[in-house]
Amino acid sequence: MDRENQAVQSDDHHLRQIIDNVPTVITVLDSAGKFIYANRVAQEYTGLTLDQYRSVDVIGRVIHPDDAEKVRAARKRAFSGSDPYEQEARLLGKDGVYRWFLFRYSPWVEEGRVKRWYGTATEIESRKQEEERVRQENVRLEERNRIARELHDTLLQTFQGALLQLGGALKNLPPESQVKSKLDPILQFMEQGIEEGRNAIQGLRSSGNRPLDLVAALSAVRQEFSAQPGVDFCVRVLGPQQPLRSSIQQEIYRLGREALVNAFCHSGAKRIDLELEYNDSNLTIRVRDNGCGIDPQVLDTGRKGHWGLTGMRERAMRIGGLLKISSSATAGTEIQLSIPSDVAFQVSPTDLTNGGIGLING
Repeated sequence: MDRENQAVQSDDHHLRQIIDNVPTVITVLDSAGKFIYANRVAQEYTGLTLDQYRSVDVIGRVIHPDDAEKVRAARKRAFSGSDPYEQEARLLGKDGVYRWFLFRYSPWVEEGRVKRWYGTATEIESRKQEEERVRQENVRLEERNRIARELHDTLLQTFQGALLQLGGALKNLPPESQVKSKLDPILQFMEQGIEEGRNAIQGLRSSGNRPLDLVAALSAVRQEFSAQPGVDFCVRVLGPQQPLRSSIQQEIYRLGREALVNAFCHSGAKRIDLELEYNDSNLTIRVRDNGCGIDPQVLDTGRKGHWGLTGMRERAMRIGGLLKISSSATAGTEIQLSIPSDVAFQVSPTDLTNGGIGLING
């Protein structure tokens, strides 16, 4: 009998050695949900020893406070029966960071009764982050559609009515009228503004999923200012272009376009440079001019009734970018937007593959 016990103990020792070397959290609980064993990966991830797993409130120690009651309730329901179950919750690693995990429990049933619960867990932080990005994008799309409706039903309709009345008035003026010659350009500006308004509304209603060639789109801004032939406009791209996330590509374009329009319209510059730099860590956009600079007070607080600089700062903050603006009367203005690559560039399917480490909570 002693030899049989020794053989069983030896087999158990070898089994634990194997489990300890599996790169996944493995835990064993008794029928009531009390920890009996936690493998080496579980201990190393949480920083809890096996004795602590057996003695402390593991849920209270390592599960996010917002998830703890949900975890306790799910365990109570599951351990009163004998069906496998799984749930998601945020777990605190020994590095002090909460990450999302998928926890799975399977029972060992003997003679109709649960003897043990075996648990594994997998980190799903990347998946949860992607789900949150999709959720935020849907919220943004709904808000964009609401704004598009408001613009169409108020501002655009008002301008359309004013345009019709102005056009009717011009038709009644003689061709040689000095008033007509002054109002014709205004009419053209209004028509252009309405067309741009329609395009903006169409852009708001777009899901933003269409690929955007950022270089081509920003380079085309120059065509809007053909009446300023004396400006030297130079575009330079550093590094290979990469596809952008659909959720932020329009934000990047709008910010870059605002910087270019300001340079063409207000700087009085003779040279404007657009530079886009793609690298492993950032997407960086720079707009430089050799013009008259921005008044320090305007740069600090903005111009009353104008929201260009404020809008750029808000867009940069919204997409997780860093906006820097430097300006002087002698050196001109430089606007630089830097966005982390994991925010700016599309994620390939392999980047979303979940890691193999996880932790079962108790």
